Amino acid sequence: MGRNEKESSTNLTLREEKFNNLVKRIDHQELVEKLPLPGLVQFAEKFEFDEEKITQNSLKKILPAGVDIISGSVGTATNLRRILEARNQVGDGTGDILFFQSGIKIEDAETLSQYKNLLLMLDALN
Repeated sequence: MGRNEKESSTNLTLREEKFNNLVKRIDHQELVEKLPLPGLVQFAEKFEFDEEKITQNSLKKILPAGVDIISGSVGTATNLRRILEARNQVGDGTGDILFFQSGIKIEDAETLSQYKNLLLMLDALN
């Protein structure tokens, strides 16, 4: 049987033990094929995308009918909430958003403005 599940992510994510344990746990028919996207982080950090490139609808236009696109972002947000609830920290904090590129805190106004514009674009998609 040919492979029909593709997991695309950064090379680092695809090597992570946690990710590989998840695949082993759910991929009993060995249908998952890892598809590394080298340069994904740098692509995003350089803001080399526009609204068309970041929507799932744009992917659906080029993928065959019946292909499901599953994003890990909801699971990540759910896990973060679970961690904060376990620590009794939901609602704590200032509400400020800090941005980092490759582990370095972003403080220059131009890059922060790019992030703000990106958030506004993403908000408009929902």
